Amino acid sequence: MIEAAIFDLDGLLIDSEEVWDAVREVYVGEHGLAYSAEVQRAMMGMSSGEWSRYLHESVGIPDEPAAINDEVVRRMQVAYAKHLPLVPGAVDAVERVAARFPLALASSSNRPLIDEVLELSGLAPLFRATVSSEEVWDAVRETFVRERGGRYDAEVQRAMMGMSSGEWARYLHESAGVSDEPDAINAEVVERMLAAYREHLPLVPGAVEAVERLAARWPLGLASSSNRPLIDAVLELAGLASFFRATVSSEEVDRGKPAPDVYLETARRLGVAPDRCAAIEDSHAGIRSAHAAGMRVVAIPNPSYPPDAAALAQADIVLRSLTELTPGIVAA
Repeated sequence: MIEAAIFDLDGLLIDSEEVWDAVREVYVGEHGLAYSAEVQRAMMGMSSGEWSRYLHESVGIPDEPAAINDEVVRRMQVAYAKHLPLVPGAVDAVERVAARFPLALASSSNRPLIDEVLELSGLAPLFRATVSSEEVWDAVRETFVRERGGRYDAEVQRAMMGMSSGEWARYLHESAGVSDEPDAINAEVVERMLAAYREHLPLVPGAVEAVERLAARWPLGLASSSNRPLIDAVLELAGLASFFRATVSSEEVDRGKPAPDVYLETARRLGVAPDRCAAIEDSHAGIRSAHAAGMRVVAIPNPSYPPDAAALAQADIVLRSLTELTPGIVAA
């Protein structure tokens, strides 16, 4: 049974490919370089990080990828403000579907462009946010590492999932080629994350309601790989701080996830035995951590960075989304 609808943006709701193509062609031409059909085809569907690196590494634009991205996006915003190329019938179609299902948007466009298109078209109230914090962490750390000339690929990204701040900062220094000392790496990345959250907090749909449902029955704890300043900022911005009796950052224990330390410390602060606690997790490292702590594990797989089959096998139950998370499910 269908419970939600997910729209693409470019090519479906807005006829944007020609605008992207024109803006990037002019930009590339200004640098005295050729913009061929092969280049245009190669970038279709790429994320902003991917196509800006492609223009730098494969087309030859000397600007750094971050500068390329910023300038192209700025020009796209100007173009959209002059004329938004909505596909005929797009608004009516979204309104019809929104009358029956919650809507999400999965787009390769940059966040400023997504927000501008939805605002200009009047569709913003009809879409729920779907971006997860892992994507924000990934984008922030990737930008930082590449600015330092380090290596950032799928292996690096997956290796850091669940690590405490001290662990991933050391990993970037020792294994990814970032020359800054780990303490400096951690401080700079956290500062950038705080700025990103203040600009847009990527709450998963149903998160607030799920917390409220469980808080009505049990004392709640939070066991997170995030740094303490980020935990406090997120709970405050989301209005959820009052629901949690204990919050623990993995930087406050000896080992990060998948070790059980952060969950064991959270249970200790709650005054509840670990085997009398239930953990709700989305990542492979988190599932293993809670399982190792002896807790009942409810897994809600992160769609962007799904846990592997071995990790899911350690969960007591697997749900599709937070909307399915109820006291009955947790207690079963």
